[in-house]
Amino acid sequence: PKLLAGGNRAMIVANATELKTIVPLTSNLAQLEAALAKMVNDSSTFDSYATLEETRMSDIIVELDRGVGFAMALASRFAADERWRQERDLRRLSMVLGRLSDLDSPKSVLYFADTMRQNAGEHYLAFFSGVDTVDANGRPVSDSAQIQADAAMGALPLDKVNNEASGLGIRFYH
Repeated sequence: PKLLAGGNRAMIVANATELKTIVPLTSNLAQLEAALAKMVNDSSTFDSYATLEETRMSDIIVELDRGVGFAMALASRFAADERWRQERDLRRLSMVLGRLSDLDSPKSVLYFADTMRQNAGEHYLAFFSGVDTVDANGRPVSDSAQIQADAAMGALPLDKVNNEASGLGIRFYH
């Protein structure tokens, strides 16, 4: 109710397996509250990716029994997938920001994400010791190096969205 004070409007957009407008821009509080309540049981407004993270971690542990190389390769695939999802979701968010460009100020976006990390995928390296991530010369092994490089670049897509929001006069909260 506080967000809608003074004639303000809001919309609800889900960025799950697909980008979906749940409620278009409205000042109708009852419509927004009903939509939020309905979303609780609507699996199309959620992505199961976050709930499956524990399974991915277990899969890496199983691969460690086969060998560090197998586990590192799987961690690399999981990290790449997480980074791809981060970039996809932020591209979609950017499209939503564009829809707000013609609205009068003040404008705000509240963005809630289950697994958005600045260093997407880097947490998969937690299973490996330093000796597992570097070769005999101290250089990162290829899978480890790729995870680290991708994670280091992870903040850039979020920074881009922050800058875009600022340029459109939108206060962005995440």
